[in-house]
Amino acid sequence: MRSPSAGASALDDQIDPSRIAVAGYSDGGIAALAAAFDRRVRGDLLWLLGPSHLPPYARAEPELALVERASTAFFDHYLKGRPLRAFERAARRRGLTRLVAAP
Repeated sequence: MRSPSAGASALDDQIDPSRIAVAGYSDGGIAALAAAFDRRVRGDLLWLLGPSHLPPYARAEPELALVERASTAFFDHYLKGRPLRAFERAARRRGLTRLVAAP
């Protein structure tokens, strides 16, 4: 977000500062994690743990489709107000995932 003194932008009416999401992979994931601990940022964190570096993002099945569905459902819940149940269904795969909630 720009400083008010920076002047008008064509995007001013297009961005809702209360509905901004941060996502990342590898070093970008570390940056997203850092944003989650910034006091100015409100929200929850989706953290994908366990796999090695590439398989959930480079192989087609089953990991890639699962990461895509779960991430999209997570952002749909927090940014569009869609039910959390959709995320839970998208992220739950017996023998492959485990959902853990921690305050």
